[in-house]
Amino acid sequence: MKSTLSLTLSFLFVFYTMFLPLAFSRVHEEVLDSNGVPISPCVEYYISMLNHHGPTGCGVELDTDGNSTCQVAVLQNYHENFPSKALKFSTEGTSSGGIFTNTEITFDYHPYCASSSKWVVVAGGDDSFPARWVGIGDAADHPGKKILSGSFMIQKYARFVDPPVPVVDSKGVPLSAAEEYYVTQLNSGPTASGLQPGVERDVKCPLIVMQDYNPAILGEKVKITMRGVNSKTIMTGTPLDIAFVNKPSCASSSKWVVVNEKQYSGEWLGIGGTTDLGADKKIVDGVFKIEKYLFVEGYKFVFCPSSSTKCFDFARREEKNGKRLILVNETTSPFIFEAEFVKAVKQKSSSFLF
Repeated sequence: MKSTLSLTLSFLFVFYTMFLPLAFSRVHEEVLDSNGVPISPCVEYYISMLNHHGPTGCGVELDTDGNSTCQVAVLQNYHENFPSKALKFSTEGTSSGGIFTNTEITFDYHPYCASSSKWVVVAGGDDSFPARWVGIGDAADHPGKKILSGSFMIQKYARFVDPPVPVVDSKGVPLSAAEEYYVTQLNSGPTASGLQPGVERDVKCPLIVMQDYNPAILGEKVKITMRGVNSKTIMTGTPLDIAFVNKPSCASSSKWVVVNEKQYSGEWLGIGGTTDLGADKKIVDGVFKIEKYLFVEGYKFVFCPSSSTKCFDFARREEKNGKRLILVNETTSPFIFEAEFVKAVKQKSSSFLF
């Protein structure tokens, strides 16, 4: 008997028409079947609606596509007890025994009239079905239509999202866009200090957001504002602009950005603009957010690239002059930067660090 894989409500099929950067496409969580066992490319599965019931239908099958007489369209059967046709999954470009990310999907059943039973995305070229839909085969099986280039992915589907709540500082007071704060590691200790611009390797201007090794250093003050919102209260899960109050004289800006560097493994948190970084570094388009972390009083920064449906945490990587914050695809790790916000006393000072 083949295993059952309930994907529709617990996992989400996503089709990307272009590949994401490696750091943004690596998924560590394995997809599990209905028995909690990681799905394997060596096993066949049925896809059914999770908690399936009612008119929404159940398993997937093959049927004819518009004017085609061959079963090359992937459909969900109306009958809630329909078990669907068996499928096999394989992860593209790897020999992994588990299914994680870019995935090839193939029906066990191969219609004699189709070139293959591999899933594809078809773009309609006539009035019969102008939308994009999932089919099988190749261009020869869908005359007059276009097969889109890209990859299928299976993503965790979250039914509920926590509503935004005010982010509070170390005294329990909601953060305000009118105030300035030091961003320090929660619970301090030997692994902790505040964030500040720093230098490392070939970056001679302090453009890297780093955590100093000295736990007594609070770092540099920051201002946080919600993007496109007039409210002064900073809320969780909302797009933010973050900048150091004082700007290094060699930088065009003190605004936080995420940098992709050819000679560095991983995207890192920095400041400035494209003119500051050099030809081998690029600024990644996206937004920052603050989310609750493991503990009641803890927060974490996340970055949501415009090219992805997923947001990523920041972890600390030890380097010569401090701990650099890099993007990671992990939700829990001792290296995740767990932030605490300490309200700064406003003083008249230069707008430049040095």
